Amino acid sequence: MESINKRAANTEAITYSTEMATAVTNAKTGDAHLEGLCSQIRPLAQQMSDNLAIERANALTAVVDDRDEVRDNNLSAYILFLKAYLILDQDTTRDAAKRQMRIVQNHGGNFGKESREIESGLYNSLLNELAKPENKADVETLKLTELVAQMKTAQQAFEEAYQQWSASAESKQDYVAPWKIKKELLAVTDVVVNYLDAMQKANSAVYKSLAIQVDQMTVTLNQKIKQRNATKPTPTGEASN
Repeated sequence: MESINKRAANTEAITYSTEMATAVTNAKTGDAHLEGLCSQIRPLAQQMSDNLAIERANALTAVVDDRDEVRDNNLSAYILFLKAYLILDQDTTRDAAKRQMRIVQNHGGNFGKESREIESGLYNSLLNELAKPENKADVETLKLTELVAQMKTAQQAFEEAYQQWSASAESKQDYVAPWKIKKELLAVTDVVVNYLDAMQKANSAVYKSLAIQVDQMTVTLNQKIKQRNATKPTPTGEASN
């Protein structure tokens, strides 16, 4: 029987090991040693999956920070423009700026230093206010239509990234590099393969069907890995053979 190619991707290793454990359980061999091995596989696969999620969350942190800064800068620019219009001695723009500034102040002024959740609520509320016909007219008078559109785009981009970050992981867990868990996980699946290989010869009636199923899973995945590696470009730009 073949053992899994250690070049398997992290997600492939998780899927392969989990399906192996399921196949063993469904086979109902009554083999306590085999079930004991699978009881090691399941938590390792789950731990690996959890830590991959933490990696994704950590990678998204920088994206969230960048998008938060963009929306903060847009808000600050909007307020600075209003302050400039308040200084100018032009009744039309000054009055429009006063009304706009009143809206900002009703939302706490420059609320960029609030927590991200509170800031998002205030940002959406402000944008909804500015979209009302009477307020939209003032925005147009002050020639701030494009900036307000940028504020809306920045807020939407932030919320998208923040939702992905929030859903990615329980980032407070202790992080373990997935490749370390993968090494331990695949060592256990190798033990299962070797055990099944020996037991199918000793007791074909009980183990042969399961051994064939696990071996087919392994062969299929190894072939996929082999094909993937074969199509990777070499330093000369050609696919490797």
